[in-house]
Amino acid sequence: MRKSNGEVDYYFGDHLGSSRVLANSTGTLLDDQDFFPFGGTAGGSSTSGNNYKFSGKERDAESVFDYFEARYAGSNFSRFLSPDPLGGHQLDPQTLNRYSYVRNNPLNLTDPTGLDFNLSCTQTKDNSSTCQGGVQGTTTTDADGKSTFNPTVINNGKDGNLVDQNGNKYSGTFDGQNVNFSKEGSNQSSKGVWKQGTNDTTGIRGSGDFDHFDFTFKNHNAVQTLFAEFTFHGTPDQARSALRKGGI
Repeated sequence: MRKSNGEVDYYFGDHLGSSRVLANSTGTLLDDQDFFPFGGTAGGSSTSGNNYKFSGKERDAESVFDYFEARYAGSNFSRFLSPDPLGGHQLDPQTLNRYSYVRNNPLNLTDPTGLDFNLSCTQTKDNSSTCQGGVQGTTTTDADGKSTFNPTVINNGKDGNLVDQNGNKYSGTFDGQNVNFSKEGSNQSSKGVWKQGTNDTTGIRGSGDFDHFDFTFKNHNAVQTLFAEFTFHGTPDQARSALRKGGI
């Protein structure tokens, strides 16, 4: 939703969060656009001046580059315009191309970037109230019948525990590639999705090759999509050996 010239307009996104339709309060279409897999405009019309396009990211009108918080992506090039400062993971070769966008799988994945965490999901026709734009959440409806999707956000509560905005507690683990969260009282685990420009997140335990590590994920600077400090319960040589074994 946006307010323009005193009028309220409404966005309608697809499973990637792309702004395919924008309509005003009377139902008149202002935007009706399709996108190619990496974000190029594939047809339709736009009369609204809306700059939020592919996967909901802001598009610079002059350069036609999309702003992904830490980096810009060029839909005409099907890639990012600067390298991922963290590199990739040897166990996942698609990540070793530091310019590639979402492992070259733009039909199913998005790259929101950041530091607090959302929980990933796959949207279907039956779960749109709890999964939109590739992240989990809940839908609320106000007195006027307007529905709003609220992504689940996990961070550190006042007591230092990992909690979401509804007070549910989580445990978090990092295997060198993904951060996974398990809600207290549930056997289900979900992959975390970074959120840009947020506070440090502590209390993430290592798993697998990183079993003896504790991680703090930090908002380091504008060009890094991920930055973490760790505490290792052992000697420096043991830490170096574990990092090499884990591919970092």
